[in-house]
Amino acid sequence: MTQPDFLASLEQELQLRGRAFSRSDLLAFVASVWPRGEEDPDVAFWARKFIERFNEGSAKLRKELNAQLAGDLRGQQLPPEQVERRRQTAKALGLRPNLPYIRGRAWTAEELAQLGTMPDGELAAQIGRTEKAVQARRIKRGIPSAEDRRRAGAKEGKP
Repeated sequence: MTQPDFLASLEQELQLRGRAFSRSDLLAFVASVWPRGEEDPDVAFWARKFIERFNEGSAKLRKELNAQLAGDLRGQQLPPEQVERRRQTAKALGLRPNLPYIRGRAWTAEELAQLGTMPDGELAAQIGRTEKAVQARRIKRGIPSAEDRRRAGAKEGKP
């Protein structure tokens, strides 16, 4: 009997016994017991061994151990390659990136291009944002206000 045949037979035996099991536990179990050298292993025997090893109690212990391991890792900085891998995965899944804005919707390129072209209050009403939000974004990007530009033109002698 090959290992895949043994796995399928063991899975079928466990289902007949009405036992819930995870595929990963079953694969780990088969990998640990397979190189025993038996030509025709007794599937019922190994099903009983699996049930002894992977029961509700061991599932509870694994859950507690995983919680402890997660607690040990919590707060530690990830290596740069793992951060980049997670960022790429999130991007591929279309998840919202961690942008520098706190609330509200992201600024579009068209909205950013309009900053400083008219008074902040007018632009805010036009694009559906608050005047303070427009002012803060304009200042953050180093764009002078429309009023500042008019004053600058008047100082230089331009109309």
